[in-house]
Amino acid sequence: MEQPSGKRLLVVTLLAALCSLGANALIVLLATHLKPDIKGYSHFRFADYGTLTVVGVLAAGIAWFIVLRVSSTPRWLLLRVAVLVTVVLWIPDVYLLAKHEPTAAVVTLMIMHGAVALVTYNLLVRVAAQSRSADPYSSLPDEASAYLLSQSAPKSDVSDVTLHRSLFVAMLVGTIAEFFIGGAELFYVPLNRPTGWLAHHGQAIYVVHALFGMALGIGALAVFGAAVTTARLVQVDRTAAIGGLMGVAVGAFGGALSYERSLRLFAIAFMVLGVAVAFFCYLLPLIEGSMDRIQFLPASHNPGHRDPETP
Repeated sequence: MEQPSGKRLLVVTLLAALCSLGANALIVLLATHLKPDIKGYSHFRFADYGTLTVVGVLAAGIAWFIVLRVSSTPRWLLLRVAVLVTVVLWIPDVYLLAKHEPTAAVVTLMIMHGAVALVTYNLLVRVAAQSRSADPYSSLPDEASAYLLSQSAPKSDVSDVTLHRSLFVAMLVGTIAEFFIGGAELFYVPLNRPTGWLAHHGQAIYVVHALFGMALGIGALAVFGAAVTTARLVQVDRTAAIGGLMGVAVGAFGGALSYERSLRLFAIAFMVLGVAVAFFCYLLPLIEGSMDRIQFLPASHNPGHRDPETP
């Protein structure tokens, strides 16, 4: 894949955000027209879903920027991450169903999440970056192209080093847990509470969220320290460590903003963006490493192939 310039990627990301906002607004309009009784549903306010939509698209743009530079199979990787993230975002919707929220409204939210993923993925893959014509295998799927190019590339006598995968697994689990604790906090801690660090209602989960965020920050610093002190570390691991720390830092900045009542919507946006970036970065080495285990069977092992000498 051709690596787009930063300006081109930014323009396409903004275009994806606008198209996603338009798609979600159209979905809400259609849903409320078909089911007028859900017209006043709180999550259908443009400020609510619009902020989170823009944050999600920006996170996807950052992810595509990273993937193009560290992955040999960028489309393969981004597609699977997009599907995984969409499934994760559906989990809070299932929780809303369990709370007996209007079924039509929650299903509409799930469709909105899927629409954002579909629009953003296609614009990033098909517009922000195009296949390089000089690549003789560019018309093949990512996996086959990467395999064939790896066979023709010169082999290095010294192997690059990777960090232990348990580090990334632990950080990945931590970011997922932080996401769900933060989601639970939104249900139990009033968003319009007075300015201050502590909440008077739902204080326990508020404190757990803060302490868990601190632990996640310490873990991100530890992974970053291991990355910068390891010689000949593979690029994908170094990128994951740096990007993960930046994502956690953005989330922490959002947590600090939540002190001020008037900035809490922006605080949520920064926390969601930070968790999304950290989640993707810590997932990247795990998915990219799986490509090293892909085996291509010889043609004779294909069930549909028959050897000419075989009767």
